[in-house]
Amino acid sequence: MDIPPTPIKSLIRAKEIAEEKLDYVYLGNVEGQEYRNTYCPNCKEEVISRNYNVVQINLDGKKCSNCGQEIKVIL
Repeated sequence: MDIPPTPIKSLIRAKEIAEEKLDYVYLGNVEGQEYRNTYCPNCKEEVISRNYNVVQINLDGKKCSNCGQEIKVIL
């Protein structure tokens, strides 16, 4: 198929729109580390770092290791 990739600006805008209603929105398979990670909805601390796989988890059990907010993700 001769369909070009979706422009990164469009993906970022879609992420911003989704974040208005959802807490854990990230983009996969994109350049820019800040778009691939999961952040605590309370303190905005990075709780899951991704490259193309999960590379670091900054949780204390199911809670943000910074503020204690419950992080509702399944790993």
